[in-house]
Amino acid sequence: MENYLTKWGEQIKSVAEESRRLQNLEREAEAVKQLNKQRELARHTKPLTEQIKELMRSLPPSLRDRPWSMAELTSRLQGRYRDRPHAQHVGIALKQLGWHRERRWGQGYGGVRVWLPPVIG
Repeated sequence: MENYLTKWGEQIKSVAEESRRLQNLEREAEAVKQLNKQRELARHTKPLTEQIKELMRSLPPSLRDRPWSMAELTSRLQGRYRDRPHAQHVGIALKQLGWHRERRWGQGYGGVRVWLPPVIG
């Protein structure tokens, strides 16, 4: 009887080890899948400067020339590694395109920072 229990215990240990090994393989496979997804997204994503230019070209002048909050801009752009780009990267791209940042205190703004497009003239 004791021999039987020993064999049974060893079988349970081996099944548990195999189960842990399979779980680790599944986690690794999921991590590889996520990494491949990020690489694919990065490969097909345009630079932020191009995305901003295209966005502004697609809008009528009344919308294009108004002040933009960072939240409005990031929600309309595609990130390189995630769905939306980081605000820091958007700010860098906006500065490269000649935009400037300003804090608005008037009615309807309440001290919010906005980005203003470059004045063409």
